[in-house]
Amino acid sequence: MKVLKFSKNLNDLLRTHNMSQQSLANMLCTSQSTISRWVKGFTQPNYEDLLLISIIFNESIDSLLGKDDLSEIQIEEIRQSLLSKK
Repeated sequence: MKVLKFSKNLNDLLRTHNMSQQSLANMLCTSQSTISRWVKGFTQPNYEDLLLISIIFNESIDSLLGKDDLSEIQIEEIRQSLLSKK
């Protein structure tokens, strides 16, 4: 199960806010190619960039990562699956 949906959510936010990858890169003091890799799902932002993205788009980190799209039942199933691996 792919839990993290950051790349799709970031792409949707860029489109919704009519913001280019270059504009976001400028705000984060990074390169457009870094943003492109995030949007394509090749890499993920570090914690600091994730926090700044959540501030820029006024979205929670849970929302950016896709946790808000999971039901309580799905979250509990994931939790139990992870805890069983202890």
